[in-house]
Amino acid sequence: MLRNLKLAPRSVLSFGAIALVVVLLGGFSVVKIQEMSDQSMVISEKWLPNIMRLSDLVKAQLRNHAVMAQMAAVVDPVARQEGLDNLQRMIADARVLRDALAPGLSDAAERAAFEQLIAADQVYGAEQQQIIAQLAAGNLSDAVLGLKGNAMAYGIKLGMATDHLMKLNVQGYERASEDLFVARDSARKGVLFAVLAAAIMTIGLAVLYTRSIVQPLSHAVEVLDLVSKGDLTREISVSDHDEPALVLRSLKLMQTALRAVMDEIAGASLRIATSVQALDTVSESSTRSMHRQDEEVTGAVSVVQVASQAIDEVARNAAWTAEASHRSDLNVRAGCEQVEKMVDAIVALSSEVELTNQQIHELATSIASVTRIIEVIRTVAEQTNLLALNAAIEAARAGEAGRGFAVVADEVRALAHRTKDSTQEIEVLIGRIQAVTGRAVQSMQRSSQSATATLSLAGHADQALKDIRESIETISARSQVISGAASEQAGMMSHVNQSLQVIQGRFQDASEGVSQTRQASRDLASQAQILSALVSRFQT
Repeated sequence: MLRNLKLAPRSVLSFGAIALVVVLLGGFSVVKIQEMSDQSMVISEKWLPNIMRLSDLVKAQLRNHAVMAQMAAVVDPVARQEGLDNLQRMIADARVLRDALAPGLSDAAERAAFEQLIAADQVYGAEQQQIIAQLAAGNLSDAVLGLKGNAMAYGIKLGMATDHLMKLNVQGYERASEDLFVARDSARKGVLFAVLAAAIMTIGLAVLYTRSIVQPLSHAVEVLDLVSKGDLTREISVSDHDEPALVLRSLKLMQTALRAVMDEIAGASLRIATSVQALDTVSESSTRSMHRQDEEVTGAVSVVQVASQAIDEVARNAAWTAEASHRSDLNVRAGCEQVEKMVDAIVALSSEVELTNQQIHELATSIASVTRIIEVIRTVAEQTNLLALNAAIEAARAGEAGRGFAVVADEVRALAHRTKDSTQEIEVLIGRIQAVTGRAVQSMQRSSQSATATLSLAGHADQALKDIRESIETISARSQVISGAASEQAGMMSHVNQSLQVIQGRFQDASEGVSQTRQASRDLASQAQILSALVSRFQT
């Protein structure tokens, strides 16, 4: 099919296909990069901020509960009131943290869990305000009973609601991470396949295009070589319609014309040789024959001139092919620039993944801080237990007068024991969060490694485009060589034309010598021998 097209549309079709492959490869890579970027933004803008806010809320709730429990053990009213005022501010801060969660909740399950959290927080907050009022009024025993009773139960429900919302966000983060991994694997496989397909298509087009030019030109060179050696017996078959096929057709016409000329010259030489003895009687006939031969040689000269013009056209087309190769080289350079932009986009994505990794490390550090705070709470609970035990001993020593104080001391000790148990449960929950955070750190590290691998593949694509550019430069150089060879062939055809003109001049000399009977006979015999020698060099 390519041989049915001229060189110009064939070149446009071939190099346009290569440019289209490059554009499709760049567009496919951009789409895959955008998919990875979208997944990364879901993680960094939704799930991680939600988890960090929930972590801050958990710390605030634990801190408020611990401070309220400490206020029940403060005997000094002034110090207790100052602590209660500080507790009210911390409660307000915790509500601000709770309300800040609402904008980041998108699906129905998260909103339902958040509504449960608000309901549990309101119930716990009401009980908390009641205990604070009792502490402010100095009713320590009622406050302790509230802490051990409703406040503890409501606090557990609040913790469960918070834990449920935390689990939903952690699950969302894990799903987003899996989607990011899927997008990464899809991008890697897709880009690799696209690069391989582009390379195969480019190589195939280059081979077909080069073969469609080189094969007919090689055939033409072979025919010209045989003609230059005097062999006119080789048949030239032409079935295509491109410029090399036109050259072969011209060569075929030239071969036919030369063969006819050689046949005519051979016949004329034979007739001249046999007619030398009777030249006196057939001079008039010989004159007409010389004129006829002169006209035939003139026709051969015209044919050679046409062939020379066709070869000049081949040289011009080869030069045009070199120019088209240069334009294709410019297009490939533009493709290289697009791939470099793609590399820059992958580098930016890698930076985003690294930033997300740092944020997860900061989250892990914050959770470690929560663990230390819980250790402090547990230590306070143990010290409170010891103080309550000492108070119970002192109350026992006081006898009947210290019985009420002993009851309070027992309640405080029980409250400290339950606080210690609660801190242990919270430690288990935080341990789970730390495990999830550790997996998140590993996932982001793998994402960073995948971005680096994608960057390497884009670098290979850039190198492949550079190789294509080198191939185009090679085609341009070969086109210039073809142009030079066509110029040399034009010189050879000019030489043939000059030779035919020489033959034409000799025929004219022979025609002029026919009028001189004896001298013309000797000259004609000599010319006949020369013509026989020339004709013997050609195989017809």
